[in-house]
Amino acid sequence: MNMKTQIIQKLHEISQQKHIHFLHVAESGSRAWGFPSPDSDYDVRAIYISPSDVYLSIGEHKDTFEYIENQWFDVGGWDIRKTLSLLRKSNAVLLEWLNSPTIYQQDTEFIAQLNPLLPHYVQAAPLLHHYRGIAHNALKDLDLDGEIRLKKWFYVLRPLLAAR
Repeated sequence: MNMKTQIIQKLHEISQQKHIHFLHVAESGSRAWGFPSPDSDYDVRAIYISPSDVYLSIGEHKDTFEYIENQWFDVGGWDIRKTLSLLRKSNAVLLEWLNSPTIYQQDTEFIAQLNPLLPHYVQAAPLLHHYRGIAHNALKDLDLDGEIRLKKWFYVLRPLLAAR
């Protein structure tokens, strides 16, 4: 069984265990950027909805989840309310999830309603600040006196190119 099939099977199990419905599940990180190394894990990220009683209750509910199976596979997700709140702030991570080239699962009706909203909320300033911060931190972490792996340079260049 290939890894994509295993991931989709695991998503079904998580959906059943947590009583959630996945709206969008995509690869994130180096595999999504087209730059995986032999030791790259699978960073699966999801947008989901919970059962309606969660939204109708007065109390707070957890709006994220994380599932880690082993060192090669982890799934993290945001509830739809958190997702839409982050969209209003032009969250770069969310936009990367939505534009990932590797989609594991997707609710086409949700995506059809979400896509027209994106141009109204994507703002250059927060995205520029986000990517410049990532590049700054990646550069700061480099040991310029020693040998630097190509992947470490990529972690500096990728956010600068995204900011551009």
